[in-house]
Amino acid sequence: MNNHNIYENGQFILNDEIIIDEKDVKQVKIEMDPYLLFPVMIQTENGEERTTSQIVYAHTGEIEATREGIMQGQVRSTRSVHYLKENGIVKRELDLKHVHKVKLLASRKLRVLLHDGTQHEVLGEGNCLNKQDNMSCLVHREEEVPLVEFFDRPSELLNVMKKLKISVVSAMI
Repeated sequence: MNNHNIYENGQFILNDEIIIDEKDVKQVKIEMDPYLLFPVMIQTENGEERTTSQIVYAHTGEIEATREGIMQGQVRSTRSVHYLKENGIVKRELDLKHVHKVKLLASRKLRVLLHDGTQHEVLGEGNCLNKQDNMSCLVHREEEVPLVEFFDRPSELLNVMKKLKISVVSAMI
């Protein structure tokens, strides 16, 4: 299980520790936040092997993310591959010899509308699914980013908000 706080003493805990009172929430809109899921590979004597870990990247490609594609977990081709190195670093590299596959999925994104007219966006957190203990960071375009297990804060908040009978509307793509 996780140790993420999402609701405490009548207050919702959003991304970046933003806290709002339950009574201030007017409505919640559910949207989709598309992402691509890249497998993490290790190089072996016989070639390469998939691990159970996967890297999460926001969808920014030129191919549009459709609702049908997201719901079906559309598979797309890529030349990018992620290798787990012996030092625990996952490095994104180009592989011009082989085509690799990534999966298009989406997590929920919430727009929390308050009675005073302001709104807050709540996104999933983290960049890795099934992070292994020996994995420390991701190197992409020479930048090191810590690997953090993905946490679906929007879905967890939504479960609590529905139980509290807060108005929820869907604005899915």
